[in-house]
Amino acid sequence: MTITITDAVATARLSWQSNYTLGDPRWSLKQLHGLHQLIIDHRDEIISSVSTPRSTQYHEKELARLIFDISQHIASTNGPPSSQETDIPLLGKFVITHRPVGVSVIICGEVDPLRWMLGPLAASITAGNVTVLTTTTTTHHGPFVALLSREWANYLDRDSNLFVSSCDSSQLDIELVDKVTLCDNSSEPYRSILSSPKAQFLNTSSPELNIALITEGKKSWPCIAKEVKAASNLVVPPSDRLHAIFVREEDAELLQKAVGSDQQTTVLDTLQQKKSNFQLHLHLKTAKENGALLVILTRSLEGAIDALVGVSAPIAQLAILGPEARKVHDFAKHWVPARVLTPTPMFLATAILALNILSSPQKRTTRSDLELLTAASETWGQNMQELSMDFDFMASCMSFDQLFAFVMGNGSYD
Repeated sequence: MTITITDAVATARLSWQSNYTLGDPRWSLKQLHGLHQLIIDHRDEIISSVSTPRSTQYHEKELARLIFDISQHIASTNGPPSSQETDIPLLGKFVITHRPVGVSVIICGEVDPLRWMLGPLAASITAGNVTVLTTTTTTHHGPFVALLSREWANYLDRDSNLFVSSCDSSQLDIELVDKVTLCDNSSEPYRSILSSPKAQFLNTSSPELNIALITEGKKSWPCIAKEVKAASNLVVPPSDRLHAIFVREEDAELLQKAVGSDQQTTVLDTLQQKKSNFQLHLHLKTAKENGALLVILTRSLEGAIDALVGVSAPIAQLAILGPEARKVHDFAKHWVPARVLTPTPMFLATAILALNILSSPQKRTTRSDLELLTAASETWGQNMQELSMDFDFMASCMSFDQLFAFVMGNGSYD
């Protein structure tokens, strides 16, 4: 049965006034388990409904991230209620306790539904809110919306978690809700809602840049090329995509050869950068708009850092690649206003955490579980060829405990 946004908000308000989500201390935990089970039971259908043949691998990773996020939410609900003590001069000490806001409405436009629909939903459930999730259009991910409409009530409490398949945001009565989260690539359609202090807009097409820096030392160019090509692929949303990479002049040819001609790149050599009218931020903006990877040649690490400091556009992440990454990390972090990352092999640490909530020692590991483990591990560049053996055989003979021993024991199990 299809409901309108007006009906959904009215039901949510009654549920909140009935103390529905706070009456049972395990309510959030039950709902998170329900959301997790919905994802696991319909994993293949979810992937096919949100992806194209080219983007399947990307959405496999997004699903792995989502499951890991849910596991973190589950862990937080198992702990004591969060509170924090603060000391304010003249007023003394106060204890701040985090509580739900009440009726929370999440409105999504044409966005990646795994990140911008199910991600905020899981966070709202964890907070103990009564949540209404809706989308302004069904044309972008019609099959996914249809799946949620069909299965929602089978996994989630439909009195306190409500799904509206499509809505006109102008019909929302802001006075009846406590918080509105808007996820879209433009705020223009929501101007009337955003005039309220209850509204929060999440821009899914972030103007921030993601940049990489390759250090000195002996490097595995095939591995670096694999990471660069995966991160700069047009399938990846612009907010996550690698937009530019700094490389030393003597390494430029090796990088170009490893990446190959199929990767759209624009190269800025040091002569261009010496021109009086040179503006790096304009080149970065153009490359981002065109979906090209900007390769910036540099003679030294200091020169690259100086260039980054002078970039006017906000930098979201700076990834440092190469054998000297750890040495460069602190220096870059001190000067560059961005989150500085030094990707290192984690040997399935997060993948195992993701799989840990899929399986228990009593549950047989399924083919889907193993495929998800592979997808999760690839998020950190791990090549899981050692697990690309007979999935059906492994699924039939291994529990989660045995799989854990297999992975940590480099391929042996009892």
